[in-house]
Amino acid sequence: MAEAPHARRLPWHSRPRLCGAVLLLAVLALGTWLRFHALGAKSLWLDEAQTMFYVDRPLGETLAAVRAHDAHPPLYYLLLHLWLGGLQDGGRARAFSALASVLTLVFFWDMARRLLPPGAAFVAALVLAVSAFQVYFAQEARHYALATLWVVLGWWCLVRLL
Repeated sequence: MAEAPHARRLPWHSRPRLCGAVLLLAVLALGTWLRFHALGAKSLWLDEAQTMFYVDRPLGETLAAVRAHDAHPPLYYLLLHLWLGGLQDGGRARAFSALASVLTLVFFWDMARRLLPPGAAFVAALVLAVSAFQVYFAQEARHYALATLWVVLGWWCLVRLL
């Protein structure tokens, strides 16, 4: 089939980049959809309700309650308190975790593409995007997705430094 004279072809060296960008966007879109789909459909379970109880007070009281009654570091509660801005909304609280999980995908993809061949980096990012555990923790108003982000950010920084 003959090509139209006005049709332009991408230079040969741009095609892999374009293909990689399209694949990245597809993985991120799939991962984002899985993490945000039906986010507020379920009611809060006990641990999430406890989290909401901690962050539904003035900031100083939130940090004091976390120090006194919770074994986890207070950074998640501090950030969630700021994210909610005084609103007691379980869906919005879960959105904070979902956003942290999507950011994890972005940094993981960048780290994987620096360490692995392109096909393997795509598969690694796809596995993380559809991981049942990652999706589950991204849809909870708990600290797990943020902790995963911190771990991936630490590895990402190490890879960038080396």
